[in-house]
Amino acid sequence: MKAWGFQYKSNLVWHKIRKDGGPDGRGVGFYFRNTTEIILFGIKGKMRTLQPGRSQVNIIKTQKQEHSRKPDELYNIIEKCSSGPFLEIFARGKRPGWEVFGNQSKEYLIEWDAYKDNSLVKKTGKPEILELNHKQSFASLKKAK
Repeated sequence: MKAWGFQYKSNLVWHKIRKDGGPDGRGVGFYFRNTTEIILFGIKGKMRTLQPGRSQVNIIKTQKQEHSRKPDELYNIIEKCSSGPFLEIFARGKRPGWEVFGNQSKEYLIEWDAYKDNSLVKKTGKPEILELNHKQSFASLKKAK
């Protein structure tokens, strides 16, 4: 984070659960079956946490969505607790109000049915393509320095 000009502030733990609320042990891991993912939260410049962030716990318990995509709840928490601008590095597609950067953020086609609870298929009933211009993302990163 520091190399990109961000100051680490905290982390959020995403606990991946099954429909019944138990840990989703289908995750990967060399020593253990990982059911959590650590999400790093950092800022550029000076910023104070908004009031909701002062009582927000740092764990999100939700089911998986498409492969490697962060849960929608994560973005809602960050938007509620932080004034922005918002940037997701290693993103899996474009999100309104956010700059995104990642290997699959330019064009992300959701076409498999491994996770029937994913939010895009639930809303539309069909796969979608999420697009982003990488030059725009790099320009935003440079401006934020």
